Amino acid sequence: MEKVEEIGSLLKMDKEGVPLFFPDLERPLFILAPMIDQSDTPFRMYLKEKFNNCSLRSQFTSYLPYTPMLLSSTINSLTNIPPFNPLDKPIIAQLGGNNPQCLVAAAQKLVDAGADGIDLNLGCPTLAAKELHIGSWLLSDDKSQDWTIALTCIHALCNANLNVPICVKIRTFKSDETTLSFIHLLFQARISAVAIHGRTRAQNRSGRVNWNVIREVYLLSKNLEKEKGRKIQVIANGGVMSADEAKLCLEQTLTDALMSGEPQLVDPLFEGLLRKDLALDYVQFVINFKIKGLETDEETFENTKQHLMHFLGL
Repeated sequence: MEKVEEIGSLLKMDKEGVPLFFPDLERPLFILAPMIDQSDTPFRMYLKEKFNNCSLRSQFTSYLPYTPMLLSSTINSLTNIPPFNPLDKPIIAQLGGNNPQCLVAAAQKLVDAGADGIDLNLGCPTLAAKELHIGSWLLSDDKSQDWTIALTCIHALCNANLNVPICVKIRTFKSDETTLSFIHLLFQARISAVAIHGRTRAQNRSGRVNWNVIREVYLLSKNLEKEKGRKIQVIANGGVMSADEAKLCLEQTLTDALMSGEPQLVDPLFEGLLRKDLALDYVQFVINFKIKGLETDEETFENTKQHLMHFLGL
């Protein structure tokens, strides 16, 4: 089985000079979603290693991970940002925040540390995100001031000459009409990709996933490409619990990129391994990882414990 393809060294642009979303990675793309404390370096690299020989390779050609959400204020408070591991690349760093200048400064630090793309989190539904007024709480279900804040942050990142793809992760709104209204505004920015979780903030992680509106967004992106040469990658996200559902999602949304998050914490790459075997395999991977001196994260032990609890159903 061939190895996972890596991003090329030269940035490629669409006809309007906007960075393309990893054109050197063959489609379809399987993307590990940003998950706080859980899409950590060892777990990202575990999936990358296993992806080369997993059954999911019959459906997906390339693997691409996101970091957990990183608060822009936290990144800016750090004097030094450890460089991203070359074996962990390409990697998209996701930022959370609501201040354009703060976001741009943090994004630049992450790019300098080796991030290959920057994503703005506009999808997190948690109460912690509500208190910070970030994530999905920047997008109300009407055209309020919140849309202005979110769009200002997006345009600031896109116009900051970071020389990497700028992506945005969102959730659907209560109505398809509102979702598409926001998408029309979003597509006016120089973004390279949009990942859409097909549930509303109120649904959180449960309930029906709206693949139909993701399909509509994909069709809008293709019209934009035909009319203006703009190429915006649409990424489907939410509710896919198996390889069969992954295939169905791509068929129904027409997209060639799927993002998966929490299901990967229980059944990585939908391989269906026995819980005990999975836990032992991951422990051995992390031990070897540490022996090779590849990990600098002080929270590795706690994150590993959380992964094992997910694997074992505890």
